[in-house]
Amino acid sequence: MTMMQRYVDVFLSPSTQHYFTNNTMVGIWWRQLSSYFWHSHFWLPSGIEWEDIAPTEELKYPNFQDVLVYPLLLSVVFISLNFLLEPFIFGPLARAADIPNKRPCPPPPSKILERLYYRHGMKLPEKALLEACSSTDMTVRQVERWLRRRYVATQTSKAREAWKRFVWCG
Repeated sequence: MTMMQRYVDVFLSPSTQHYFTNNTMVGIWWRQLSSYFWHSHFWLPSGIEWEDIAPTEELKYPNFQDVLVYPLLLSVVFISLNFLLEPFIFGPLARAADIPNKRPCPPPPSKILERLYYRHGMKLPEKALLEACSSTDMTVRQVERWLRRRYVATQTSKAREAWKRFVWCG
């Protein structure tokens, strides 16, 4: 159990380790929970203990740093690709292919309609729609049009959506 405890303690800060290893109620609960969670009968086949699979000179296991380094490195690569490909490669290609990259005009600002849009989206209940009409001095058609324009203004452009699907989905 002590071998597995070393691997688990790597994820805790020294002050947290000290707090858990003291004879406090939290420390006792933590040890009980940890011993139950890392019990070899739960994780390993019968007849094998944690000490049996300890790393030796002949048998080496991956370090937990491998899990941290490579995904972080790959995420930085993908984010930088995202920032480099769009303006320098796919933007000019979209313009050359006459794919429009225009943003629709946002609707005129209205705090009441914004609040309703965030609460209900495009589909307002009839009662909320009528209340919005009376409080903004707009017709039902104008409020519905405002909601549609607000929805379209939040969508990504077709060119951006197409190149993201091409690059990341294959």
